[in-house]
Amino acid sequence: DARDLDRAFMRANPEGVQIEAWFHLYGCRRWVRLSRDTRTDEIQ
Repeated sequence: DARDLDRAFMRANPEGVQIEAWFHLYGCRRWVRLSRDTRTDEIQ
């Protein structure tokens, strides 16, 4: 139903630095944790 879709795809996207987990699929195939500023997309 619509609530499930909102929960899965319409999450909050606050401005500022966030900690993210990225999967390096075509390289070492490991998870990488990094911080990204959502205003500038700068990786720190």
